[in-house]
Amino acid sequence: MMATHTQTDQVADQLALACSSERTAFLSWLTFCSEREALLRRASLCALAGWLVITVIAVLSTLMVVYFHHATQTTLDLFQQPLRISPTLWGMTDNRHQPGDTASFEQAWLSIAFLATCCVICVILPLAWRWNWVPGFRNFRNTIDLTTIGNAMNRLLSLGVPYPTAFRVTASTLHCVPQRQYLEEAANRVEAGHPAISEAPHCHAESALLINLMSRSDTETHHDWLVIAKHYEVSAQRKLSLLLGATPVASTITAGLILWFSLATTLGSFWSTLYQFTSELGL
Repeated sequence: MMATHTQTDQVADQLALACSSERTAFLSWLTFCSEREALLRRASLCALAGWLVITVIAVLSTLMVVYFHHATQTTLDLFQQPLRISPTLWGMTDNRHQPGDTASFEQAWLSIAFLATCCVICVILPLAWRWNWVPGFRNFRNTIDLTTIGNAMNRLLSLGVPYPTAFRVTASTLHCVPQRQYLEEAANRVEAGHPAISEAPHCHAESALLINLMSRSDTETHHDWLVIAKHYEVSAQRKLSLLLGATPVASTITAGLILWFSLATTLGSFWSTLYQFTSELGL
């Protein structure tokens, strides 16, 4: 789940107070924040472009299939009306209720239901983005938060900020709520005289390096946190490169499949209707 990024950066405030004579740590933190937001912005624009492509194609395909189905049924009813009034006029029997009619009707509405479901999913995707549920991008944004943890803890501990305070201040700058809560719980445990983490924490492989550092007794060594920051920074850049390369391809393929399905549906409905009509005329 994602939290709204606060306007006031508590890490910057803490660094400004702790190093009134030396501004290097403060300026380097602002530089990191600028680079972090640039990475997040690139990921957001990439996701937005892919979402727009799929959404536009899904909506247009749905409207096309609905319109074509309605036009086909209207045209078929128009040509069938003389047959229904006087079937013997053409030397035929009235076969309005052929099983093929029902099957074609059901197939068309199943196609419309499928495309409408795609539209609903596209509408839900922005909410999934807000709550950090989108695969791929979720892992990237979590890695960005892990990078932030390493950078903030390195700078705060190097200036002598108490360990629990550094945890709380760092947690206030994170985007992902679960990781914020995790650091706040770690700060409470340290203040209570317990280890920063539980004895058997449940964690993902991505955060295993951070958990390993927090489980040590000498975690106040700020150099180790710098190593953590650099490791996750490289990982975040690699994941962003993969997302920038894979997202356009995946969104184009998905949009193409939706468009192909809609065209196949409309053409299939057209040929089915044409065959039905010619069969009724005895052609």
